[in-house]
Amino acid sequence: MTGHELGEPFAVPEDRSNVSGVRLFGARVAGRPVLVRVTNDPGREVHLVDALDGTPVGGFTVVPRRWLGVSKAARYATFLASHVCPAADGPRLVSVNDDGVVRQWDLASRTLATRTRRLPSSNLGWINALISYTEAGRTVLLFGGQNGLVRRQDAATGREVGAPLHHDTAVDALAVYTVAGTRHIAAGDAGGRLHRWDATTGRPVGRPIPAHLGPIRWIVAHLVDGRPQLVTGSIDQTVCRWDALTGDELGETRYFGEVPMAAVLTGEGPDRLLVVGCDDKLHRYRAATGEPVGDPIDCGADDYVVDLCELDVADRRALFVHGDPAIRRFDARTFLPWPVGR
Repeated sequence: MTGHELGEPFAVPEDRSNVSGVRLFGARVAGRPVLVRVTNDPGREVHLVDALDGTPVGGFTVVPRRWLGVSKAARYATFLASHVCPAADGPRLVSVNDDGVVRQWDLASRTLATRTRRLPSSNLGWINALISYTEAGRTVLLFGGQNGLVRRQDAATGREVGAPLHHDTAVDALAVYTVAGTRHIAAGDAGGRLHRWDATTGRPVGRPIPAHLGPIRWIVAHLVDGRPQLVTGSIDQTVCRWDALTGDELGETRYFGEVPMAAVLTGEGPDRLLVVGCDDKLHRYRAATGEPVGDPIDCGADDYVVDLCELDVADRRALFVHGDPAIRRFDARTFLPWPVGR
């Protein structure tokens, strides 16, 4: 990517976040492409940014400020799990804090969309992973806990969907994929093992896969010729590909020398790519084969890539890279920089 000017990044509001815990999501809010930046500063601020021109759209606080005065330890606690999921009236931000309270926020009005709900007391360990899937007309939230439980909750009612899924250690990453029309859950634990579950029956699928030597940070699930694959990135600085049906590793393990912080799929069919953010670079691989594509791209982060997301903007697919501290935009087809104002 030498010779291509990165240009000015999107403005990032100042806060006291540990930047490694910041999340970035893309959503269409009232027909408008919006970036949702979730901090982990003491106030748990959420910043909404117009994905076209980088101007602030608004924001809100996901934890009532009165909660911050409970104790000094609580005030400076910095753990928050978050996820943007669909709803009939528009996208929602789901958040769960150290206190185990689940909140759903309407992104258009920036107000609570449902009453707050507390996770069962047996799951008051921190929530490390939070995702969702839609099935039979309902949205199901998945919570991966520090105590090794994965809980499934109906987003509309808050009711548990089946019994918790038990793991021997903390669950740090989750993904959902489909096998013969049935939803399956992939869970990565702190010991580097990859677990597979039938989401309907709650039964394990095969044995845990000893995937990594350290905690699994993220899982990406996708189909290759109708067969599900799982890609895992770990704190042990490696990325691996797995056949989701057999549990066999596909191809060679990729070693990065730094922790691969985030990954996203872009494109369709044979041109589909897996983009991995590591240190201050973006690495591209063919999703079907794991073959590298081109040279690593300098994403302009002062320190390292924190998170990635994709979003349609002005009839183009955009890749957004949250670094430390900037947010930068790239064309997701050409991977050329797409700075603010162009």
